[in-house]
Amino acid sequence: MGVSRCNYLIMGANIGYGELENQSEQHVENKQIGEITCLPDFISGRYFYVGIVLLADDEMENGFGVINIDQLDMLYNLEAIKQRVKDWVWKQHELVVNPELILITHKS
Repeated sequence: MGVSRCNYLIMGANIGYGELENQSEQHVENKQIGEITCLPDFISGRYFYVGIVLLADDEMENGFGVINIDQLDMLYNLEAIKQRVKDWVWKQHELVVNPELILITHKS
């Protein structure tokens, strides 16, 4: 069994690894831009990020290159995306979160 890696830029929050036990439905890792992804740290249990995918790169060869963070709001309505994340986390986990931009290499 090997470990796969994917780079993500998400608007999301770390809801804590313990929330895996409290989930109301199966959460999945999703690489599709604009969709909710769930990234639990199954290797060491340090995080459980949930959020909206802004960029995903599972090739791990080229990475993202240069991204101008200040221009992301021109590509995405970040306030609306933050609200989608807040609503989803509340519906699924009854937690209040403050989503932020997160760049992560997730291993699964």
